[in-house]
Amino acid sequence: MRIMRGLASATAVCALVVGAAACGDNSDDSTGRAGNLGRPDNPNNPDKPEEPKQEPNGVEKLTASEIVDKAMDAMEQASAFRVTGTGDESVAMELALDDSGNCQGTVGKEGAETKLASKDGKIWLKPNGPFWDMFAGADADAAKTVVGDRYLLLSEGQDGYSDIAETCTLSELTESFTSGGDDLDATNKGEVSEVNGVPAVEVSYEAPDETGTMWVSTVGKPYPLKIVLENDSKPGAITFSDYDKPVQVQIPPDDQVLDMAQLEELATAGTSSGTSADAGTGSA
Repeated sequence: MRIMRGLASATAVCALVVGAAACGDNSDDSTGRAGNLGRPDNPNNPDKPEEPKQEPNGVEKLTASEIVDKAMDAMEQASAFRVTGTGDESVAMELALDDSGNCQGTVGKEGAETKLASKDGKIWLKPNGPFWDMFAGADADAAKTVVGDRYLLLSEGQDGYSDIAETCTLSELTESFTSGGDDLDATNKGEVSEVNGVPAVEVSYEAPDETGTMWVSTVGKPYPLKIVLENDSKPGAITFSDYDKPVQVQIPPDDQVLDMAQLEELATAGTSSGTSADAGTGSA
């Protein structure tokens, strides 16, 4: 999977924040706390009506290989889904994405995480304290002071935007799960059980770099509902839900947002001031 690449890209904002922390005026409370808007447990409507009953699709009657092929084809055609779990390198995620570019959730590692939202060419990030501690090192406290309880805003065209946006792009994330399907060997078909209340057939598989088990829905479209990686070095468990349901992104209010362009200006001003000061000291 490529989730780790997205997280690594997201942490690139640390450099700008740390640079701004070195030259910003930290005595002004306006640069600090601006409320505590958080992502809801469910990025979609938690009061959504009960789903209509789905008809059996008969996928459990196919061979293991045919089931996997059906699942991968269905996932590639999905217009939206939510992915939750832990993948390679202990990267944890809960992201809801759709093909209109909407995305909301969290991505992190070992308790260091950032809330993430994307809509209309803009990305909002809200790292937690452990995130700064892990990725900003000795400058973590300065970064926390500058950002406070606000979201960081990246707009299309700004440095780092495209890399972070990849994590929130449905087609990119889908490819990370479905690529390499031709090299996947479905070895065994198991029994039908349930994944979050949905009946699913179990299929074991082997690939050049991983071994795992997949559960595929036996009602409605044959979507993959769960994948468990069984490698000793890269274990993981991921569930999929909310297929084909548009994501309703909750955008934070303007007074709870710090535009990365502002941080770039602060960092640039601070660098210029420092250079001037050094030059003045040298000429004295």
